[in-house]
Amino acid sequence: MAMGRGVFLDLAGTLVEPLKPERLDQITLISGVVEAIARLSSAGFVCPVVTVQSRIAKGLWSLSELTV
Repeated sequence: MAMGRGVFLDLAGTLVEPLKPERLDQITLISGVVEAIARLSSAGFVCPVVTVQSRIAKGLWSLSELTV
């Protein structure tokens, strides 16, 4: 079985800022993120996003609210 290539991207501080937002409306994409992920994807990389946002586990934010 062939192995694919992947780049795991951390949500806070890598893709969005601020690092610890209190509300979803405070989150903004860091400049150039969309283009960088598109380049990685075009080069054959899978780009899963990981996060340790405890707000999801606590039910303060839903996973669907963070899904793009």
